[in-house]
Amino acid sequence: MKTTSKIFTLMIAVVLTLAMGCKQENKKSTSVQQETGVKTDKQMIQDSLTNFGKRYAAAWSSKNPNDLASFYTTDGILLDGDGISVTGRDSIAYISKIFHDEIPDIVVSLDSMVDAINGVEFHWLLEGTNTKGVKVKMTGHEVMQIENGLITKSQGSYTNGEYEKIVKEASENKTE
Repeated sequence: MKTTSKIFTLMIAVVLTLAMGCKQENKKSTSVQQETGVKTDKQMIQDSLTNFGKRYAAAWSSKNPNDLASFYTTDGILLDGDGISVTGRDSIAYISKIFHDEIPDIVVSLDSMVDAINGVEFHWLLEGTNTKGVKVKMTGHEVMQIENGLITKSQGSYTNGEYEKIVKEASENKTE
């Protein structure tokens, strides 16, 4: 019985030693990764999404409507929060032109890119002064479906009513 007990104790010691060694190896692997700057797949995907989002925001801010349209497939769809949609690069370029006509100094900034279950969320901040001299500042997001680096569909969160409310409030604050 003493021999069985000694063997059992020895087995536990071996298992614990191996387990601790594996744990130490994982810690070494993580610290080597941090020291060498090697990124995980998840980090590389997030970096790619952030880069895409920055370029997309810059396209919204550019004075060239075709810059925005170039982010979409030839039959890409852009929907707003009111459910109004346009299909195709020419139509998307036209929508971009409408935004630039209404807010000539429009600047869209990337807030964040989120890889979500329903698509990639592009969270943004829009700032500018509209043609009536009212400073506009609003936030929102688009849920995008992206294939081969191009947007096939983007559903916006903003509505025309929200924009009008923001403009009305800003106009009232301007006169005070």
